[in-house]
This record gives sequence, structure tokens and C-alpha cells, in this order.
Amino acid sequence: MKSLKYLSLSVPLLLVVALPAALAADDTAEKLGETPWYPLKTNMVWTYKIGDQKFKIKADKEEKGDKMTTMKVIMLDESGKQLSWENIQITKDGVYRVSFEGHKAEPPVKILALPPKDGEKWEVSSTIDKEKLSGTFKMGEDKELKIGDKKYETFYTESDNLDANGMKVKFKTYFAKDVGMVKQEITLGSQTVVIELEKYEESK
Repeated sequence: MKSLKYLSLSVPLLLVVALPAALAADDTAEKLGETPWYPLKTNMVWTYKIGDQKFKIKADKEEKGDKMTTMKVIMLDESGKQLSWENIQITKDGVYRVSFEGHKAEPPVKILALPPKDGEKWEVSSTIDKEKLSGTFKMGEDKELKIGDKKYETFYTESDNLDANGMKVKFKTYFAKDVGMVKQEITLGSQTVVIELEKYEESK
């Protein structure tokens, strides 16, 4: 089960393991990229729910390392306690997870292709610490995704053949313009976890 925590920052709510570490600073790092499909400005906060349980994702601060600037994104429980964190990089061709709790993804994992396009596909083969992640990611479009009383026009990233250190996993993550992730479904065997956006707060 440990390898599941590297799939997304949502998963550690269920399988969190604290592994303190930090990225090395580099003053020559390129600026953090931008995209409306995965907005990342310091102090942005997303509140998600899994059934009756809630957690928050916060864009904490920009960090420099390996000649690139990333955003440290943290997970918080309902009381505000930090549970986990990852570092995200945005480039012209995609949004990448470059590390999880200080462990570098080698190579970085593309979690969203840019610009998003229905039918786009790419292969993932990466190692994070001692965990391996591989599979085919593809994109689709859902123009009328309903969550609660809201409807979103979304692109989604999914995989039905993901191998997480020998564990077979399916996932589907929906992204809405100017909001970011609004829904995620993770399936392991016969069990599916559904994560939905409850509230999104702009940075101040």
C-alpha cells in the first residue's frame, strides 16, 4: 500500500508516511510556469471531501532547486495539521510532480499535458525513493462534470494500467480552468475512492 502515496497528494490522507527532507536551493532556477488548468499561486487553498471526511490542499511557497522553481504544495487535515507535501513544476508542455516529501521523482512525472488536448497520451516510468511508477496516461474531455450544485468544463487525465511498485491501480483526475483539480477517482481492485472539490479560495 505504501506506493499509492506517490500517485497524488490526495492519497496520503489515507496512507500518510512522514519522511522529512528538502530540495537544494539554486539561485539560477527558472521561474515557475503558469497555466489556468492548474493554478498555483502562494496561499491558494482547495478543500476536498472523501465521503464525510475533509482535507485541504494549499499552495504553500515557491522553492528553488535543480535549476527550476517549484511550488511546495501541502496537505492539511481539518484542524490545519500538515499531513504531507509535494513539489510541482509547470512547463510549456505539462504539469510535473518533481518530488514527494523531499524524494525526487526520477524523471519527474507528468500529471497533466499542456495545452490540454482530448486524446493526448504519454508514457510514465519514474522512481520516487524506492518506489516505481509506470503506465500510460491519456487525456479526455468532460464539458459538463457536475459536482454538487456546480457544473465544470474539464479535461481529465486517466490511466487504467498504472503499476505502482507492482500494484495495479486505475485513476481519473479532472481539472477545471481557473480552478485546478475538481475531482479524482482512484480504483484499487474492487474499491474506488472518490475525492471531490468542496471549496476553492484564491490567494490573498
